[in-house]
Amino acid sequence: MFHDYADPEDNYWVKRTVTQPHMHLLEIMAETGALGVAGYVLFWLLLIRRLRNHPPGSAWVLALCLFTAVFPLNAHLAFYSSYWAAFYWWLIGLLFAALKLSTPTAATGGRS
Repeated sequence: MFHDYADPEDNYWVKRTVTQPHMHLLEIMAETGALGVAGYVLFWLLLIRRLRNHPPGSAWVLALCLFTAVFPLNAHLAFYSSYWAAFYWWLIGLLFAALKLSTPTAATGGRS
């Protein structure tokens, strides 16, 4: 068993259970299939399209935080069932509020 060989200071050993890291995109693929991955990719494409029309500011900072948290090569706890999910949703809500409050650039003709 894992606990027979694990170092007592091992970060993945908490209260006699193993908390393994998850790769977000792989977990989304496994749990939601092709439709979930398509929705995930569509979300990021629409978000990047929307961000292109806005000047640098708080929306860009929040988008960078969100992208860093879900970077495909990161390994975290489960995407849907951990405190990370609450963190993602808060960042997404703050990001959309910042996009709503910021004004689009003149190059888009005032469209957002």
